[in-house]
Amino acid sequence: VEPPLFYSTYVQEILDVIRENAKAEFKAIWDINQKHGTPKVQCTKTLSVKINQMCDSIQEHFRSGMSADEKAKLIRAVLSKGVPPVLLARLGAEGVLQRVPENYVGALVGAW
Repeated sequence: VEPPLFYSTYVQEILDVIRENAKAEFKAIWDINQKHGTPKVQCTKTLSVKINQMCDSIQEHFRSGMSADEKAKLIRAVLSKGVPPVLLARLGAEGVLQRVPENYVGALVGAW
């Protein structure tokens, strides 16, 4: 049985983002390894720590350092890039915001 077209498209769009992110992460690790001779394992650990620090910092600023207007603009900008297009087409930004818990939206903003 074939899954519905919406589901197949949604899954493919998510997989496309995962693949692009993995390529970018690999390139960053490979480039540092080749340029400086840093072991790839160390590059991976360092990159992971930096990504987590950036996400935490962005989330903290999002929670307490932005006006409501700034938050709304940032949320919509992130939704337009971080939510699969097929889902945005079906629900719109407002529909997504109505269905997704606020802490998940904050996590998406921090991670994007």
